[in-house]
Amino acid sequence: MVEDRLDLRFGVMVHVLSCLVMAIVLAAASTSQSAAPRVRDVHLDSESPRRVGLTIAWPNAWRSARNHDAAWLILRGPDPRSGPLQLAADGHRTLGEPAIAAALQLSADRRGIFVAPGQPHRGDVEWRLELTLAEPAVGAVTGWSVGMVYVPAGGFELGDDDALGVRFGAFHRVDADGSPVGVYRVADESAIDVAKRVGALWYATDPHGYRGDQGGPIPEAFPKGTRAFYVMKHELTQGAYARFLTALPREWQDARAPTELEGREVETCTIRREGNRFVAGAPDRPCNFVSWTDTSAYLDWFALRPMTEFEFEKASRGPVRPMAGDYPWGSADDAALKRTVERSRDLAHASVENEAGLTDASKGVHGASYYWVMDLSGSVWERVISTGHPVGRRFVGSHGDGVLSDGGMATNSDWPTAEGDEAPGIGFRGGAEYFVPKKPDDPTNPHSRVAVRTYAGWAGAARYKTYSARGCRAAPVGCEALSDREVEVLQTELLQRMERDQAVRSAFGPGLSKEQREAAMANARDVDRENTEFMQGLVARIGWPKQSAVGKRGAQAAFLLVQHADLAPAFQAYCLPLLEQAVAEGEASATGFAYLTDRVRVKQQRPQVYGTQYHVAEDENGVTLKNRAGETVYLTPIVEAVDELDARRKAVGLGPWSDYENRMASLHGREPAARPRPWNGELPVHATRRD
Repeated sequence: MVEDRLDLRFGVMVHVLSCLVMAIVLAAASTSQSAAPRVRDVHLDSESPRRVGLTIAWPNAWRSARNHDAAWLILRGPDPRSGPLQLAADGHRTLGEPAIAAALQLSADRRGIFVAPGQPHRGDVEWRLELTLAEPAVGAVTGWSVGMVYVPAGGFELGDDDALGVRFGAFHRVDADGSPVGVYRVADESAIDVAKRVGALWYATDPHGYRGDQGGPIPEAFPKGTRAFYVMKHELTQGAYARFLTALPREWQDARAPTELEGREVETCTIRREGNRFVAGAPDRPCNFVSWTDTSAYLDWFALRPMTEFEFEKASRGPVRPMAGDYPWGSADDAALKRTVERSRDLAHASVENEAGLTDASKGVHGASYYWVMDLSGSVWERVISTGHPVGRRFVGSHGDGVLSDGGMATNSDWPTAEGDEAPGIGFRGGAEYFVPKKPDDPTNPHSRVAVRTYAGWAGAARYKTYSARGCRAAPVGCEALSDREVEVLQTELLQRMERDQAVRSAFGPGLSKEQREAAMANARDVDRENTEFMQGLVARIGWPKQSAVGKRGAQAAFLLVQHADLAPAFQAYCLPLLEQAVAEGEASATGFAYLTDRVRVKQQRPQVYGTQYHVAEDENGVTLKNRAGETVYLTPIVEAVDELDARRKAVGLGPWSDYENRMASLHGREPAARPRPWNGELPVHATRRD
């Protein structure tokens, strides 16, 4: 990769697009022999537009004592600009009497569901499912799936003490003299100090910083791999990416499609437009010519997320390191490997029939990892979130919401974004085939050892012949997965953050000068930003913090921090169904759900349901309106179905709206209103302007 990468970095070559990996299938049945899950026969129940029936199947499934594979399944409506249809908290089942039981694991945000063998098994699977939507579907429903592998929770050994690996950036520990003394044990998600001293994590970099900036610490919120997660079983395929492109609006296709390719090996990307759809001449070929923007858009659209460096090593090696200088398949050489890259960039020995022969004993033949994740070394490069850049270290593992920006790009604020040909915060792992002789003193290509980090801090974002994509998703786990010590620390942290949240808000008292008020507002924004980042990382790891895990006050604090996360409205919307499910389970306050519902609706320019949110009146230029006495004008909420408001409030433990309005009017120094402002049925709702 060295020569090719330098050509690309200095603009010698024109960048190209590509495809992406693993198994997405539309509602229509596919005739491909791909190992990807296939979804077919998707239809709404004739008696209920909330019930969706479908069939899902894939070959060579397994569930063993070690782990299992699965299909990540999402449902989408006819508008590709909208996210996946939200699933109900329950009501999902298999139909008939299948030979192999299916395990259905609903994601915490209910944007999708994992389908896996529910009993020990090795072989093909097929199930007829009935899924229940949170809201009735309007228009056609399609099903999309991605093949995944489950990586269990637990600690693992990070890095390498092999001399060649250390030279090429492998993580390690050092002794008092600064010399490498072994791998670094990652036991939990605690923050990790990065320094050349005893007890810290360290790695060698290079003059260009391609292996990272040696900065730290690596925050607690950065996903380290000790929490259970799912990772795509294969790299993105050209057929999968072509189907993704076909589903996008035309203007997004132009940004994401492999058009006007130039440079070497462009013929190896076989995606082309045929009328109104995209097809791939080699649908099962790993998808090369994928930019970082393409990758992040694909992952966001499928409600997945990027993988971190640490998760890459956990998925490769599992809980143990069998030897120094190991490859993902557990040996220190590739002598037995048959799954190699051909000149066409197809993978030899990669048919469905061949993969049926994968066992623990034959991992070295198939290039499969400890957990049977395919092609983590060789084939094409894996882009990961790097620990070697401040932007990468700010990653908290948020999942995509399935909604792209107007330019067809991912919208997650903690994901690195491309700036020209670079995306600071990403890196490359795994190596790739360049059809040049292997260098005995360079363990980078075509197969990198697990710990080799030759380009782990290089931010190449452009499309190229050896760049592909793979993503992951946190496994749906509850707070009960926390250790006793983690629960104790989390309870304390939540309460301390709530106290600080309230303290900065109490500073907005009467009689403040303009300078004092601006300073108080700036302080509040800083606190909200810190608390929001904390909650984003917490929810990404464990879902909504439940009362049974963090206590009633801890759960109240979690709600309050999300309610005040106004700098991240997408995160507030992401949390709303999680909180709703916790309320249904008796694990959270229904009153908090009411307040967050109204908060999210106001941000979305929709009418409120419970009438809890008051707003400063603004003119058309966004200037705050004052009354004749020079006081700020506050507006009562705009509420749907006003006549039913008090009944809705009572159902969630709130008193009559008139009592609430009397308190708010007294607080704002005005006469109380007789009723909220009714909604006229039109969108958007302008809640902050006085007509």
